[in-house]
Amino acid sequence: LADQHGRFDTRVYKVFEAFQSFEDLVFRLDEAGSAAAYKQSTATVLKLLGLIEADEIHPDCYDSREKGEFRRMREAMIRPLRIADRLNVPDFKLAEPTLTNKKMRVYPFLEAMYRDHWFPNPVVDQGRTILVELCQEIERQKPAGLKELYVLTEAAVERFNDLEEVFEANDSEIETVGREIIGDNFWDIAMGYGFEDADSEELISGRNW
Repeated sequence: LADQHGRFDTRVYKVFEAFQSFEDLVFRLDEAGSAAAYKQSTATVLKLLGLIEADEIHPDCYDSREKGEFRRMREAMIRPLRIADRLNVPDFKLAEPTLTNKKMRVYPFLEAMYRDHWFPNPVVDQGRTILVELCQEIERQKPAGLKELYVLTEAAVERFNDLEEVFEANDSEIETVGREIIGDNFWDIAMGYGFEDADSEELISGRNW
């Protein structure tokens, strides 16, 4: 734990802090004192890191994870990933998200925004993540109808509402062009998963942009 000069490497504190913040977000016991939910969340993290292919729970077991678990675990990984990058820890990064839907697997999310210099690419990247994770939630939860689908799209729209502040902080905004691009992506996602009766306005009805 020494640096190049033989002194104690204080960066080790950052590592412990990162693990502590991660554990605070992941570890929990249920009312019966069981750690099943913690183990199930760990499986989601391992999938995010690309260390396992699937995080499905055995059909005889109850899935204790909350809705939006992928997003929650991804947020829990922010600090550990940042520390790993600063310390040049190799191969500690999120795996590229995979989708089972063939159409959406190759879909060019927010492509038009990437081509427009008005929208900063790092912020557009965050928008793309929202849409990909929406697809993952659709594949995970398998909504039976439009009512269930709209619950998932509403959560994604709320994340775009928060992202609007990030755009503004980077001298940009989700204006008319951006709104149409994002709306079209939501529509294409609904069509890609077979919800042909989805209403384009209802899909993004909770927007503040």
